[in-house]
Amino acid sequence: MSNLINLLEDPNRFDSFCRNFHWSFPWWVNYLKLIGFVILIWWSILLIALIFKIREDLPPEEKLEKWRKLLAKKQYSNKISYLWQDAEKKLSSDNSIDWQIALNEITKVFREILKKMKLPGRRVENKIVNLINFQFFQVDDLLATYQFSVKLSELPFDSSLNESEHKKIKQAIETYRLFFHWLELI
Repeated sequence: MSNLINLLEDPNRFDSFCRNFHWSFPWWVNYLKLIGFVILIWWSILLIALIFKIREDLPPEEKLEKWRKLLAKKQYSNKISYLWQDAEKKLSSDNSIDWQIALNEITKVFREILKKMKLPGRRVENKIVNLINFQFFQVDDLLATYQFSVKLSELPFDSSLNESEHKKIKQAIETYRLFFHWLELI
């Protein structure tokens, strides 16, 4: 005990004691510690990878149900039902600017929902194509609708839309309605 007090009283002695003190394990114990540490890191990485793999490998039906619950929780159904009422009002008018605005608003919500679904792919078109894996039966129509919506949104709003464009806008809105119905949002 007195040696410890002497060490603590004299800072130079304590410092030299700390510098010279080391554990004297046999060499093989240090290697075992290193191997154990590497194995621990390896299993940690495998566990994290397994957690993400389990999360991604849900069957399509379960993933679809998960999306439906997520979107219902986020109150998208209220937003979309309001959007559809507004779109129907705009489509009942003869003003083609209202038609374009309605389609643009629906397309914005569509993009937002695809983002929340976390489908693979960076671009919206790639995400739409990946809906094939989830038994959405009108992927080609949805892709054409989205491309038409983007093309139409790049044009300036004017009232000089021809009859075929009016028909395409109605078809586009109907395709979006089917998609939202598939997700049970309307």
